[in-house]
Amino acid sequence: MTNPSSNATAAPTAPSANLTGSPEDASFTSAVAPEPELAPEPTLEPELAPAPEDVPGASGESYRSPRDLDGDGNVDTVHTTIDGVNQIEHLDTDGNLTTIELDTDSNGTYESAVHPQADGTVRVATDLDDDGNVDAKGILDAQGNVIQADAIADGVVRESYRDTNGDVHLDTTLIDSTGSGQFDTVILDSDGDDVPNTVLVDTDSDGIFDLKMEDTTNDGILDEITTGSQGLVAEYDGTFDAPAEPLPGDDLV
Repeated sequence: MTNPSSNATAAPTAPSANLTGSPEDASFTSAVAPEPELAPEPTLEPELAPAPEDVPGASGESYRSPRDLDGDGNVDTVHTTIDGVNQIEHLDTDGNLTTIELDTDSNGTYESAVHPQADGTVRVATDLDDDGNVDAKGILDAQGNVIQADAIADGVVRESYRDTNGDVHLDTTLIDSTGSGQFDTVILDSDGDDVPNTVLVDTDSDGIFDLKMEDTTNDGILDEITTGSQGLVAEYDGTFDAPAEPLPGDDLV
């Protein structure tokens, strides 16, 4: 429901309304005007390291070396080479696998970390350029489908792609265009056709989305634009905060 203090327009037939000028003092013109300028176009979803199917005696294993690092008689790590990929398995005191580090590019640096979860999901962190900083993080479901993928720059999640309804389709894109640690743009694909249905923008970096654009006809054109003061789209405020829980590999940052 639109806030009474907001201004909304919908074009039932072509030409459709477009937003011109800065979002703070938006005005409407005919369809010949350009569409509103959004945050920078998000890049492709970050490439994540694969979750290995690693069990003792796994096919392709050419090297295996269990090691007791603290002298307590329990194996703490297992160094293996599987299909030419060097990896280190970290075990807890009960011998359960907690984390796998991988050197996927065979350069001697373990740039990826994989952390299986009790619910069957797997968390992944990757240093894509071997500079010691995590560039991409993600979560895979129990079937190996990516349900969240984050692109990171300078330790801040700048873009996050998420499956919010469990249909194995990344339907929500979150963007931090300024690197402030707060998402200021949200792109929602509510019907899973890879065409944005709704775009929300926090135009003044106050943590509240005050610009809302919708594609009411699903033709790829944002034809209804609503602007307003605080509370315009309050149902979304705070919904897309950056995740506070660290993913494996944070110690590399």
